[in-house]
Amino acid sequence: MFGVRAFEVTNDGWRATVTLANDTTVSFGVGNPDLPGSRQFGLMLFSTGTHSELEKRNAKGSLPTIRVAETFEPALPAVLQPHQTWTGTIEARGPLATGTWVRIVFGGLFPGQRIEGGRLLPSKPVIPDGLRKANIGSDLIWITDHAYELKR
Repeated sequence: MFGVRAFEVTNDGWRATVTLANDTTVSFGVGNPDLPGSRQFGLMLFSTGTHSELEKRNAKGSLPTIRVAETFEPALPAVLQPHQTWTGTIEARGPLATGTWVRIVFGGLFPGQRIEGGRLLPSKPVIPDGLRKANIGSDLIWITDHAYELKR
């Protein structure tokens, strides 16, 4: 489950309070803090708030660049175990254009990863049935269905 409890534009950027819950029987690696680009939590800016724009751009491979969160409070877990939930605040600096629509992004999530000796180790992905039926493979990036319009 992915949830956004609050979103705020700040004087120098943005902040969101989000929840990530693993309602499956499979653990999920939550990116790797030591591997740049593997933690793609943040936001995307769209020209409209319609779900059809999200679907069309996703199908065409033309999604907006993720404005990646710079801080996580509390820290994201390396692995989200089955039935575990993380709630925290993500934020970053940078201007956001008035009149655009914000969607929050959660990712990358990797089914079946585990930690040994303090290191994140990939294992053979075990894709939960619900994700397999949705044609989701060895990694997952979730973009919220709902969008928020940035107004002056």
